[in-house]
Amino acid sequence: MILATFADHAKLTALHPLFAQGFDFIEEALKHPPVPGKYDLMGGKLFVRMQEYATNPLEASLWEAHRRYIDIQFMLSGTEEQFWAPLSAAKPGTLVYDDASDLLRCEAKAHSSIVLHPGEFTIFYPEDLHMPSCAHDSVATVQKIVVKVAV
Repeated sequence: MILATFADHAKLTALHPLFAQGFDFIEEALKHPPVPGKYDLMGGKLFVRMQEYATNPLEASLWEAHRRYIDIQFMLSGTEEQFWAPLSAAKPGTLVYDDASDLLRCEAKAHSSIVLHPGEFTIFYPEDLHMPSCAHDSVATVQKIVVKVAV
């Protein structure tokens, strides 16, 4: 898991050959925010979900991970709390994976939490359990860009 501000994104483009294109989308979105929806940048290799939603109370939030994609979660507006744990922290017998949506769900105990503010992003790799979309102080509306980068 990586936490950074957009000002530092150029330092991270060497981590994956498609990161630069994902960050280019975010840079354009900072000038002209897109409407919520899915944006295909390179077929199944790189796509973006522009999201607008109300954050969830912690007790209504779910752990997730992905096998085929890296998530870059960039906060355009609002704040949310995100929780992290290594995949190895999943409680035995709770892992459920849906191949069609590349969504792994489980139960786990958080190792760390952060509050994501506008202009900040997290990067979650397949070995990173994460619980995004959590209310920080209270339920709030957020706008977030999730860049999905094929592993």
